[in-house]
Amino acid sequence: MGSSKAIYNYLSVSNNIQLPSTGARSFTPQAKRILCRVWKSKSIPPIIKTFTWRLIRRALATADRATRFSSNGDNRCDKCNMIENDSHLFLHCILPAQVWLTTNPSINTANFPQEVDGIQNTLSPIINDNTHDSLLCKTLYTLWYIWKARNDYHFNRKEWTPQQIHQAAQTYMTHYEYNPPRSSVGLEHPSGMQPSVLQDTNTNRGVNPYYCPNPACLQDSRCYVDVAVMPDSYNTNTNMAGLRIFILNF
Repeated sequence: MGSSKAIYNYLSVSNNIQLPSTGARSFTPQAKRILCRVWKSKSIPPIIKTFTWRLIRRALATADRATRFSSNGDNRCDKCNMIENDSHLFLHCILPAQVWLTTNPSINTANFPQEVDGIQNTLSPIINDNTHDSLLCKTLYTLWYIWKARNDYHFNRKEWTPQQIHQAAQTYMTHYEYNPPRSSVGLEHPSGMQPSVLQDTNTNRGVNPYYCPNPACLQDSRCYVDVAVMPDSYNTNTNMAGLRIFILNF
């Protein structure tokens, strides 16, 4: 009886499946290299890796793709009434076109081809083997927030601006760079919040506050409140303290 590793290696060698060169499951060589690089990266969070995989594998539920499986939907863009495929949604619609024009370095997507299904070929001028890791991350985060902005407008009729997308992408990227998760468990929470168990030094009791690792993802107006000091102990009244409130309204 061999070890688990030996069995895995045997199955890996004996079960090489060649993906088709055409059709929905096909890969261009450049797209395959992008996926391999993204999947091995430690500076890209799992949620962005999964999104990139779905984008390149033509698995996102664009309006055009969703209506292939349902007769109740509309395959046109909510904003400009064009067919909403991957190419239109991420590159050629009004908002993404403005986002790419205002990014650094600026990209004019009007010169990009209109791919019928997916954006594997279109990604090649943006991401290639020489693209620096920071620019790769920035591009993927930007694509992710374009997708979130599209969904927010489609389901909630909430408008995003190009500046909001740039700010959200930069905030998330900076946070992940300086606060890498200890594991892949609990990276996402429906409210955008994550528990952080702390220990009170006076009572030796656990405290379970919540912090927001990605405030740019929170919807609508945001109010930040910060108290200057903690109570001396749980057995006395709370000390008087200064209070700081910061309200951000887009």
